[in-house]
Amino acid sequence: MKIVFNKKVLKEGQIDMLASTKMGNITLDVRGMGGVPDQSNIEYMGFIIYMTPRQFIALNPDRGAPSEFLQNKFEEGGDISIAPPFLVANFIGDEQNVDEDDFWKVRGHEGRGRMIEMAKVAPAAQIPVYILPSGGYLRSRHITPQMALLPFESDGQAKRKWRYMPKTAILQGEKIGR
Repeated sequence: MKIVFNKKVLKEGQIDMLASTKMGNITLDVRGMGGVPDQSNIEYMGFIIYMTPRQFIALNPDRGAPSEFLQNKFEEGGDISIAPPFLVANFIGDEQNVDEDDFWKVRGHEGRGRMIEMAKVAPAAQIPVYILPSGGYLRSRHITPQMALLPFESDGQAKRKWRYMPKTAILQGEKIGR
């Protein structure tokens, strides 16, 4: 995986949260197919975690049929630019007194079609997933490293209830991990 940095002045050790990620002929970029404005403002709006395409799909309700448009794009080959997926999640717990029982509850999503196609070509790839907190006034400045690494519980309409525990996150340009 190669990270291509935008022309942005970074502090020493800081990670560009809007950097494109190149995986073969596929580029994950917020300006790619499926991108939304809040993703371009992730440093203010939320944070990023990493998971496989199948893990992302499992956190969300079943899509039903795959996107014919995306399926054709991926089958055509050539260079493809897609936006990373995102999750809208509520923090379940006390923001002032975070403990191991707290978690994020997935309430919304975007990117199932793109991740269905990514699962076919790069099933083990660790994809950046943008997290947009909801249900209150949580923004990235309110999120602690401990909060960013808490488990994510699947959407109530997903096929099964399960939790994903992120190993790595990027919060305000800083990489954090277990």
